[in-house]
Amino acid sequence: MRLLALVIFVMVSVAANAQTFPQTFPPGVFPTRITPLIFNGTDLAGWKVEYTKADVLDGAVHVGSGNGWVRTEGAYADFLLTMDVKLDPKAQAGIFVRAWPTFNDRQSPTNGYRLTLKPKATSDDWTHLEVECVGRTITVRADGAVVYMADALENPQGHVALWATDKTAQFRAIQIVPRPRPRIEPPLGVTLAGAGVVSPRALNSPKPKYTAPAMRAKIAGTVMLAGTVMPDGTVTDVTVLQSLDPKHGLDEMAISTAREWRFEPGKRGGESVPVRIMIQFDFNLR
Repeated sequence: MRLLALVIFVMVSVAANAQTFPQTFPPGVFPTRITPLIFNGTDLAGWKVEYTKADVLDGAVHVGSGNGWVRTEGAYADFLLTMDVKLDPKAQAGIFVRAWPTFNDRQSPTNGYRLTLKPKATSDDWTHLEVECVGRTITVRADGAVVYMADALENPQGHVALWATDKTAQFRAIQIVPRPRPRIEPPLGVTLAGAGVVSPRALNSPKPKYTAPAMRAKIAGTVMLAGTVMPDGTVTDVTVLQSLDPKHGLDEMAISTAREWRFEPGKRGGESVPVRIMIQFDFNLR
């Protein structure tokens, strides 16, 4: 089977409570959550079924009987998604990336990027599909050949989801490998911890709050920031390393909260020095 067409649709956005969990990491160190195999071939552990029906047969996910999707519980930013896909000749099916779980009155998703998969009627073989998202760019390969590329991604993060009608599609061997995030580069006159520099220690670390629009859009994930802890313990020069939500205010909320943090400053030879650090804020809907 060969994929004849992949069409990407940019959609518009729709609630829950929030709790946040801030944490600092050693300067220059980025936590990596690499869990390549996101489908175990047996059940839908780690996935959520919303406004559709789905099951696992013979090691493959079958989706159908509804306008919704089967989506990952976690959100992803830059990544390489790989899977094998098999479509019936009259299949209506596809994949969402960088999507958030909001739906219209017909229970169809309203905020994500949808790849519509169309089968070649003369074959029912499995196709190996690769979907790579980096920044705003999405690249799709079918059996090693590039079949789609666009500079169209506005959501910096989101879920991966599968959809189909009447179980006309099968998805198996689903894996995601997150792309590494950039390392901290200290500006002139600022150092990183290590090599004789003692890391700053947080003394006051308030938690950011959800914005109402972000809660309505059901956005949940991680904002990663770089900032400089000055010799007086204040935080300056805060920049976004990994965006979550530039539209509904979570990025700005993270930045303003990071500026309120206070530290015991980093030291070199007993003297306080400016040190570049990374701060991670996790926004979770409860």
